Amino acid sequence: MYGTLCTVWTYSLPEMMWGALHARFVFCNTSVICWDTGNLKTNAGALLSGTSLGGMHSWLAAALDERIYAAAPMIGLQGFKWALDNNAWQSTGGRGFELSKESNYKNMLHDACGQRGRAESIPLVFDSAAADFGREKADTEVVREVWNRILPGLLDAWDAPFSLPACAPRPFLIASGAVDPRCPLPGVLEAYELAKSAYLEQVQAQGVPEEDAAAEVAKRLQLYVEEGVGHKPTQGMDRAIADFFDQHLRA
Repeated sequence: MYGTLCTVWTYSLPEMMWGALHARFVFCNTSVICWDTGNLKTNAGALLSGTSLGGMHSWLAAALDERIYAAAPMIGLQGFKWALDNNAWQSTGGRGFELSKESNYKNMLHDACGQRGRAESIPLVFDSAAADFGREKADTEVVREVWNRILPGLLDAWDAPFSLPACAPRPFLIASGAVDPRCPLPGVLEAYELAKSAYLEQVQAQGVPEEDAAAEVAKRLQLYVEEGVGHKPTQGMDRAIADFFDQHLRA
């Protein structure tokens, strides 16, 4: 990698978002990469990547701040509303829930990965919220209220299908596991397909000829999916992100 890699440790307090009875610090890392000019593009901006919650930070920061030249969240981008609408916020993704072609995918998440789903990754929040609702455990209504309280807009304006297009036309790579129970792939694909339209419009507005626009979009907006992988960073994802940044930094 050309330049300096600076890992920024950020603090998150997800266990305090619902009530003050439970408190736990969760650390995540977001990497900001700076570089010398040399044979690289000058004044391009910052590169941003991160893993899991750090990936979520890099995705949302890129949507908000155009000074971020390129971003590549790893196992961090997801469709929160898609997960709610399809009962895929649990480790099993809602075993027995009918969803045509996605049903087999949803039913194999827990068995394939041995990992907890998104809501189950911060259990104290959802246990506390369920108790406030008089429920023995969290259900879709409880999960919806938790997301609305933690970050109003997480199910609409900040959700991936709406915020990812805001990154256009800057370089953006999504690195995901094919059977990630916390970032279900169908929700990621939904956001990715919607973002393509925004990227196409933006690159054409920059003067890219119509016959070259699709290829330019494929260069700037990429999706790397590793088969058989759940919510886990891999060397393949690291390499895909490094190659992507390298490609877009060279003059």
